This record gives sequence, C-alpha cells and structure tokens, in this order.
Amino acid sequence: MNAPQPPLSTSIPFDLTLWSAIQATEHPGETGTSWWKTIQYGDLRIRVVEYSKNYKADHWCQKGHIVYCLEGEFCSEEEGGKSVVLKKGMSYQVSDNRSSHRSSTRDGAILFIVDGAFLAAEKEHHSNPLPDFQTTFDSYTLRPIGHTDALAYFTLVDENRKRISTFFPGTANSNKSAPETITFVAQKLESVRKRTGILFIILDNATGKIIGSVSLKDIDWNTPKCELGFFIDAAYEGKGIISKALFFLVKYCFEYLKLNKVFMRIAGSNASSRKVAEKCEFQEEGILKRDFKTHEGRLIDVIYYGRLNPYPVL
Repeated sequence: MNAPQPPLSTSIPFDLTLWSAIQATEHPGETGTSWWKTIQYGDLRIRVVEYSKNYKADHWCQKGHIVYCLEGEFCSEEEGGKSVVLKKGMSYQVSDNRSSHRSSTRDGAILFIVDGAFLAAEKEHHSNPLPDFQTTFDSYTLRPIGHTDALAYFTLVDENRKRISTFFPGTANSNKSAPETITFVAQKLESVRKRTGILFIILDNATGKIIGSVSLKDIDWNTPKCELGFFIDAAYEGKGIISKALFFLVKYCFEYLKLNKVFMRIAGSNASSRKVAEKCEFQEEGILKRDFKTHEGRLIDVIYYGRLNPYPVL
C-alpha cells in the first residue's frame, strides 16, 4: 500500500490509507519538534503532521499548501509580520511562491497537509536553463541528478546518515524516507530550471552505485558567484574522488557559467573537507562567526574558502 510512484506519474488508483500504519519521521523545529506521516504519488505529497507543544518552524517556507487543522490550534506567520490562528475545522490554501510563512503552536496541533505541482503559481520561463554537464574520470562518472536517481540517492544518504548529519543537516533532514527524496530531487531539478543551483552525483561505473554528490547552490548572478558543498560514501573517502570531481565542477563554474567566484563554508573541525578545499586551490578568507546550525541545533563558526576565476567576468 502507498509505495512511491514514479515522479512523472499523476494517475492515482483508488487507494486506501491506514494512517496509523504509516511510520512517522521526526523533523525538529527551531523549538519543539514535529512528526510527519507521509504518502507520495509522484510530486503529490499528502501528510498528517503532529506538532509538539511550543513548536516553531526553523525556516520560512515559500511552498504552496492546503492545510486543514484536525486537532488543536496553530499560528501561521507571514514574513512581513501578518499572522493568522487556525483552530480545529479551519484551513488555509496558498500557491507556491505567493507567501513566505512559518508555523508555530503553543499547545500542539495535528494538521492534514497536501502539496504538489498543482499548486504552482504561474511559472517563470527561462530560455537558457543551466547548461548540462557530464564527465568521466578514472572509473567514475560525474553528472546532474535525475528523477530516476531518487531511490539510489536516498540509499546513499541513509547509509551515511550518522556521519553526515552534523555538517549536512539539510540533506539529512530532507531525505529521511524514499518518498521525501523523490520530492527533494524534484526540487533540485526545479532549481536548475530557475538557474539557482544544480546537484551533481558521482557514480562508480563498475557498480552503477551513487557514491557521492557535489552541489552548486545559491547562485548569485549579480556578483556572480555560488557556494559548493560535497560529501562522499564512507567506503570511498580518502581516494581523491571528490577533489577530482571538484576540479571539473570549478572549471564548469568558470568556463560554462562564467562565474567570478566559487566558495565553501566549512566547519573548523571538519578536517577532511578543509583538506579537500586546500587541495583544490581554495584560499582561506576568514571565519564566519556562528554562521551555521548543526543537526544538533548548535551554532558554530565556519571557515570561508574562496577561489576566483582567473579570467574575471566583466
């Protein structure tokens, strides 16, 4: 019942859901926590979400939702200062990118939430999405992630969850189940269309297994610059694979995207990632104080590493 459907499928059979049988996943907030019971049909996500007392979301959300309050009451606050309180039997509806909002509750609440591509506002059209790029080095392939990679990517994250959760809390929290990873991959593909980022995967050509990933994120076209992030499966660590992948991606950023700068933010205690940055000719530019929140909720300092395009874009 309720097995993950292919991402492009929108046809839903007559399917009953016994919500008490759905395993919940925990999603801590800025304060308190929430538990999600999720079923997924392609890009359609249906959830029953229970919030603890004194819950407050740790981010502003721009995604569209249909939210119905089953029990308790909660506050939906908009970034501009407006807020509304919804009680049992009330709902709100909003399309993607029409509101920046976050939820909080004093005494706890249970919500029924539906979201998906059907709530997309009028889409922006770009005649020039990010250019495609793929390369093979040694016995590995570096290429952008695709819809069909979702389950294999979930396996990579799940098998390395304990070791990556501290420094990659966003990836760990967004990929707690296979259905969540299907949504995660769809969002990454949307960022390519919007020219804001791209997630690359590294495959072992001998096995076809995804063994690592490198992300280009938060592309700023005004500067222009972007941030790089990376991790690799424990069994492949220390073999120089990430360093070689970064060599090609830095070249992609400078020659294809015409960026002036690429940078990394790395925790001082993350010695292996710092070594990779320095091997790839990134220069330490300074320390950003309390600039990163770990999986445990600690605010830590990070070292800012930058590398400039040798041929600046005017």
